Amino acid sequence: MKARLRITKSMCAKTIRCAAMAALLIAAFAAAFLATPSDAFAEAAESAETVYLGGYPVNIELYSDGKAIASLGESCGAVETISGTGVSGLGTVTFEKKDGSYRALGHAVTDDTGADIAAAYGYIYSSEIIGAKLPSEGSAGRLIGRRSGSSPIGNILINDIFGLSGDMFSPVAGEECEVLCHDEVKPGKAILCTTVGHERGMYDIEIVKTSSGRERREKSMVIRITDRELLEKTGGILQGMSGSPILQDGKLAGAVTHVFTEDPSRGYAVYAEWML
Repeated sequence: MKARLRITKSMCAKTIRCAAMAALLIAAFAAAFLATPSDAFAEAAESAETVYLGGYPVNIELYSDGKAIASLGESCGAVETISGTGVSGLGTVTFEKKDGSYRALGHAVTDDTGADIAAAYGYIYSSEIIGAKLPSEGSAGRLIGRRSGSSPIGNILINDIFGLSGDMFSPVAGEECEVLCHDEVKPGKAILCTTVGHERGMYDIEIVKTSSGRERREKSMVIRITDRELLEKTGGILQGMSGSPILQDGKLAGAVTHVFTEDPSRGYAVYAEWML
């Protein structure tokens, strides 16, 4: 004999109630689940780092007890030894943060062996660009600047692979700018913000190649100067432009760090995210 399923009114009512409860639970879960991503995106947008754009030159005085500082090597910061334990040179501020700190250069100042000088300290001063030595075959050019004030505008507390950092005494706040995450920076058109004369300028460049970001390093991107005006003025990337901000889609993507001596129109840049 086959078993027969007997359905009563009470069973139907219970089934309807269970189905209704299940539907309500599913709807509530779906609403909570679907709301989570948008909420997360909203929170991410609110927490995106914003800084004040730099691009202006500073005179750098860096010291280290008991260590002679030689130069910035292949990087594009123009430096001269001023004593056995210090250097004076020219670099560019990348950005200022809302807490009054700043980042400059985008790469470390090293000693004669190429090692970072961790115990370095010093000051930055306002500077004005008065000329440039253009690049020649196999040799990088450099900006020529001079200190425009007797008092420092900030100190140097950190010298690491992503540049110099410290606190501003007299903030020079530029435009507020959002920082791109490294994986948001893409090959393509970009803008270089730098000072090669009396005023800061915006110049066209191309981000030729980006690294994956698996390893944090100051050579994150390969860039190429495409702006005809800048190429006529400088011949490409010059020492002293190190730290100059790079913008993509109106946001801070990175900063210039090195120049290719065999082709001064090309060089390396670091992701801005690594400098935060």
